[in-house]
Amino acid sequence: MKLGSLALALVLGTWPMPTPADSSAEHLAKGETLFAAKDFSGAIHEYREAVRLNPRDPKGHFELGLALRSKGDLDEAVSQYREAIRLQPDLAEAHVNIGSILGMKNDLDGAASEYREAIRLKPDLALAHAHLGSILRIEQKSDEATTELQEALQLDPEIAEAHRDLGFILGSKRDMQGAIIELRRALRLNPSFFDAHMGLGSALRATGDLGGAVAEYREAVRLNPGYSYAHYNLGSALLMHGDKDEAAKEFAEAERLNPRLKKPENRPRPGQR
Repeated sequence: MKLGSLALALVLGTWPMPTPADSSAEHLAKGETLFAAKDFSGAIHEYREAVRLNPRDPKGHFELGLALRSKGDLDEAVSQYREAIRLQPDLAEAHVNIGSILGMKNDLDGAASEYREAIRLKPDLALAHAHLGSILRIEQKSDEATTELQEALQLDPEIAEAHRDLGFILGSKRDMQGAIIELRRALRLNPSFFDAHMGLGSALRATGDLGGAVAEYREAVRLNPGYSYAHYNLGSALLMHGDKDEAAKEFAEAERLNPRLKKPENRPRPGQR
């Protein structure tokens, strides 16, 4: 054999034939790019191809679950997460994502069970503690919720939801200064947190900071103009602040959005002094 032919054979020999797993990885990479661009339909197509080519790869099922959830197909998302868990039983993040979907469906017990399993598998998974704390708060188990939320924030101080929920708990216990601190931390991390603005407005109003309360309720109205209680609370704060005309407008809008909303007996009418 001539040297040139031998060299060519050696070069060609360094390129292995693609395997189904290699092709699956290519589809996963394409899916991740599309998912990051919020093209969820395109991502789902690529992830389905990845799963078809390599059905025993838990990552494919997990990422398909992420895309399906983002597209709103919650039931199939859960199915894909459960398949990922079957293939990789210690995949704590899949339990967290299942718990989140169950929480959206108001299955609080099911959600809490998934979060507890995630914590058992991975005790330092901050989001599992945060989400469990949120469920416990809704169930009015304030002490247990506080423990989980504080653990979440010790692991990751940047979880806005945990600061928000801790703020709500402190407010319910009449610790308004503590509530204000936590709700401000939540809003620093996520300024579009509508319910944190509502909660902060209420805490500020309770401490006598009516100007601050008005500002927070105005922001809540801006973020969610169709929420009647945001207008109502803004009207109440404006009335306490002495701005009767603006208060009357907000009460009227609250009543338009929700005719059954109870009005303060002495609320002013627009133009009334």
